[in-house]
Amino acid sequence: MNKLNVLFYTVCGGKFGMGHFIRCLALALKGNNFIEGFFYLRKSGGSRKKLAGGRIPLPNNSRYINEIDDLEDVNLVVSDVRNTSPKEMRKLTKIAPVISFDDWGAGIDYAHVTIYPLPTLREISGNLFGLEYLILNPAVTATSPLSIKDKKGVLVCFGGSDPYNLSPVVARALNQIGIRPLVVAGPFSEINKDEFDGQLVRDFSILPELLNKSRLVITSFGITLFEAMYLQTPVILFNNTAYHNKLAEKFDVISLGYRNRKIIPKLPKLLERTIGGEDVLIERAEMNKKLIDGKAAERILELMKETAFSGRRRCLFNHQKYYSVKRGTKNTLFRCRKCGDLFNFLFDSEGDNYDSPSYFLSNYRAQYGKTYIADRENIERMAGLRLERIENILGRHGKLLDVGSALGFLVKVARDRGWDAEGVEISAYAVEWSRRRLGINVHRGSFFDVELDKDGYDVITFFYVLEHFKELDRVIEKVKSVLKSGGILAIAMPNRGGISFRFNRRDYLRDHPNDHYIDTTHRNLRKYLRNYGFGKFYTISTGIHPERFFSILRLNKLGLNEKRELLYRIYCTAAKKLNLGDTFELYAVKN
Repeated sequence: MNKLNVLFYTVCGGKFGMGHFIRCLALALKGNNFIEGFFYLRKSGGSRKKLAGGRIPLPNNSRYINEIDDLEDVNLVVSDVRNTSPKEMRKLTKIAPVISFDDWGAGIDYAHVTIYPLPTLREISGNLFGLEYLILNPAVTATSPLSIKDKKGVLVCFGGSDPYNLSPVVARALNQIGIRPLVVAGPFSEINKDEFDGQLVRDFSILPELLNKSRLVITSFGITLFEAMYLQTPVILFNNTAYHNKLAEKFDVISLGYRNRKIIPKLPKLLERTIGGEDVLIERAEMNKKLIDGKAAERILELMKETAFSGRRRCLFNHQKYYSVKRGTKNTLFRCRKCGDLFNFLFDSEGDNYDSPSYFLSNYRAQYGKTYIADRENIERMAGLRLERIENILGRHGKLLDVGSALGFLVKVARDRGWDAEGVEISAYAVEWSRRRLGINVHRGSFFDVELDKDGYDVITFFYVLEHFKELDRVIEKVKSVLKSGGILAIAMPNRGGISFRFNRRDYLRDHPNDHYIDTTHRNLRKYLRNYGFGKFYTISTGIHPERFFSILRLNKLGLNEKRELLYRIYCTAAKKLNLGDTFELYAVKN
């Protein structure tokens, strides 16, 4: 594949330490054969000079940049910043799709994929969670853990900057119980060797090697903890804050508490007692090793490939202001602030297997209570009504193409009514079934790929199919090229302006199919199609279910049984007039 141009938008130094930067660096290193990386360091108390001094240069496939405004041909943004603002994240999303790590800022509403490898203390809307997405330094995952009998000494490390200066505090406490520790200072650390008795190492690049060789590591809750877990090195935590102490409680590790005036004097005795229970430390290290498999970078790299080139990034009108309304493990559903439409950023291409018979059998039954084949009578009845509407508008029969023809029931009904009808279907199972059972002409493949005659059709239909296309512009451009002047584009699809979305939005979003890329209204769709040369429009409000309306408003509990039929009729009339059906049909005439 071609190079993937990635903007790594990250921070380092000060309170941010080195974890954010090293996570991005790990991805650039692992993806060396297909990634060209641009590293932009947001102001964070760090500098390139200090990074170079810490012997952490960028790999050959990456370079530092001063500005992000002039970037061209960037396919993907990886944002590894703790608290982004909406303005900041919107700026990034204008460049390319954004994958965001461990972000708690308001900007996450606009990121395309959010990943939280580390635990949180509050509920947060995200796509992917858990240690399987925790990226470690490649030097750590490339290291074979030593046996505990081959590990020696006590290592103290509080990350790349140690902003709370905990290293000398812990080192002095160890000195008081007769232990001379090895202290690793990151490139942003201000540790002074005269503050304790022990060895001070300023080469942060050898930390993985030292973590593996040490019999005990003392650190705070953070990446160093998980690197030690992976290398099966026993760990004792001494945390920066009460917050980090609570995070540590989510794992089976020994924590001495967090830095405060009361605990500092007790630290030597706490360390002496804890280190004395070495068997417990070793046992926990063996258990915790199972939590991290070291393959997170590979998982994220695959996700990066998918995210860069999949999903829909804008509404029909390419408005740039939108926010997430639902996040799942395969997709993020956004809503446009300007037109109100929904669009789906699907970053897992696995999706539905349309080639499988189960899509038309068990999957269809799960949604509608019967298989597609068992529902044939109803489908053919609806096909007849739609063809009657088309015939009334067109005034004649002609050549018809049904896109997404499924098992071919509409094509069969159209042919029986005198149409020269054929279908396009991507499912090999459906094509074979409709050809063999119904004897109809169906093109096998995607609408984009099949060869069709220019200006060759009087009618092209997309009944509950158009929403499955990510690139709607390409669809309509092709429709224009093969539809005759005065021909009809017939569409049926879910109605974002319907009663369910308006009054029961939570359930509407919960049940939203992963493979629907666009949710719009008939008004917005008409406006969109006008830009492609369609003139006259005929709209039918469908999917009118009065029981849903009365259930949503709980009117069915008011003892209105005697008047229910009348109320239902009144509602149906009003819903059709106001286009409140959960689906709609739109018939557009090409100029």
